Amino acid sequence: PYEGGLGEPQRAAIEAHLQQLADQAFAADLDDRAMGRAWRGTFARQVPWIATQLIAAGARVVRVEVEINAQHEGVQLRGSIDRLEDDGEQQRIIDYKTGATPSATAIKQGEQVQLTHYALPRETSAIAYWNLKDEKVVEVADAPLANLFLPMLEAATSMPNKRRPQ
Repeated sequence: PYEGGLGEPQRAAIEAHLQQLADQAFAADLDDRAMGRAWRGTFARQVPWIATQLIAAGARVVRVEVEINAQHEGVQLRGSIDRLEDDGEQQRIIDYKTGATPSATAIKQGEQVQLTHYALPRETSAIAYWNLKDEKVVEVADAPLANLFLPMLEAATSMPNKRRPQ
C-alpha cells in the first residue's frame, strides 16, 4: 500500500507508486501477450490523470475489487466494486471505464443501475465512473442512491417468470 501523503507535493511519489502497481499487475502478461503490453501502455499514459483524482479525493481508506453478494428485499445482488473509498463518515463507489461512460442523467433516471445496485447493501454517499481513456468523471452524490435502483428492482420482482437482476 501507498504510505505517503495525498497532496500536490507528493504527486511524483503517487505517480511512481501507480507505475509500480501497474508493473506488478501487468507483469505476467507483458512478455507473451500483446494486449497486456497495450493495456500497460494505456494505463501508463493515464497515471497523471489518476494521480489528480487521488489527490482530489484526499485521505480516504480505499479498497479495490470488493465483492458484493447480498440480499435486498428477496433479490440476490452480486458484483464487484472496482474502488470503494471510505473517509470514516461516507463511502463512495467508483467504477473504472475505458469505453462509454453513463451520464449522470441516465443514472438518476434509473437507466444505469450497476453502481446503484452496488450501493444498496451499504451506506453510500456517492457513486462515480472514472473514464480512464477520456479522463472524465461522472459522479452522482445529490440523490438518495437507493431510490435510483428501487423502481427497477420493484418492477423486476413484480414480473413473474422474468429473470431478476443479479
